[in-house]
Amino acid sequence: MPDGVVGPRTRAALDLPDRDEHTAQTPIPADVETRIRQVMDMLVNVHGFPANGAAGLVGNLQAESGVLPNRIEGSSSSTPMRARNFAGVVTDFTAEEVMNRNRATGVGPQLPGVGLAQWTSTARRTALFQHVFKGTHLGAEILFSIEAEVDFLAHELRDKFPNINQFLRDGGVSVDDACDEVAYRFEVPGVVLDANGHLLPRSNPRVEALFNARRPLARTVLRVFQTVPA
Repeated sequence: MPDGVVGPRTRAALDLPDRDEHTAQTPIPADVETRIRQVMDMLVNVHGFPANGAAGLVGNLQAESGVLPNRIEGSSSSTPMRARNFAGVVTDFTAEEVMNRNRATGVGPQLPGVGLAQWTSTARRTALFQHVFKGTHLGAEILFSIEAEVDFLAHELRDKFPNINQFLRDGGVSVDDACDEVAYRFEVPGVVLDANGHLLPRSNPRVEALFNARRPLARTVLRVFQTVPA
């Protein structure tokens, strides 16, 4: 079976929803609160994060992708796989085109960010698409599975960011501190870097503005998680 192609038997074994072969989409929950609850439930009850640490993490995911596993950088939440190509033309991309993004050949979106955490660097994108979930390499299909991307996220934190992982798993961590740590040391948007690519101090107004923008999202995530749906 070619990389990135998962057949119906494999999808059933992995409990992945059926894809619509005409639209290349799966039923990712349309409601953001449903997606938040799904990710929080997995982080807390499957991967063992305390609620505050998980909420700090998911608040950043909401800021980055709207908690959409198939979101590409430069897209909107309503059309998560539509963005500009290397020629600047707005294009609807397939998952395979996103996975195989290549500036030299003009394949895929112009901007690199992809997935729940908007993984951007070549190494992190490659690791995402090479991730083995429940014994299967999903390839491009990982863009249609919240569960598989959360599994990758937890493994990446454990293996590549152990200090952040430990910080988030501390039972005494606050939502705001967890949110700040993820934004500053895991997501690392351009606003926290100086002209030489070095981290600005946390007291820098640009960094403080980022923290102030993302903390309310993390607090809302925690409230959503702790509220029983009507």
